[in-house]
Amino acid sequence: ADLRRGTVGAAGDDGRYRLFSREGVVADLDCRGGSIVQPVVARLRPGDAPSVLFVDPGGVLRCVAGDDGRERWAVAATGCRSYYIPNSRPHGIPAVADVDGDGLPEVL
Repeated sequence: ADLRRGTVGAAGDDGRYRLFSREGVVADLDCRGGSIVQPVVARLRPGDAPSVLFVDPGGVLRCVAGDDGRERWAVAATGCRSYYIPNSRPHGIPAVADVDGDGLPEVL
């Protein structure tokens, strides 16, 4: 995912998900309980860097700042498995949309 200032994310075979920038590793997230499936990149607030949203192996929906890797928030995921998306989890895959028409995105 191409984020602000050339930051990209990558999942390693060592059970870690890392965000990289030109300066090096921005974030190093422990996901040894399983891989992160289909992270979502979205700008959630005007003026903020894009966020990376993903459900971790423990079933927690996490929002990580794309420019510096700090965790913005985390909540229990309550989605469901999709039989149409390979490797989806029982806790679902995050989605972002403006569902109430206020011009700001909501995380689903």
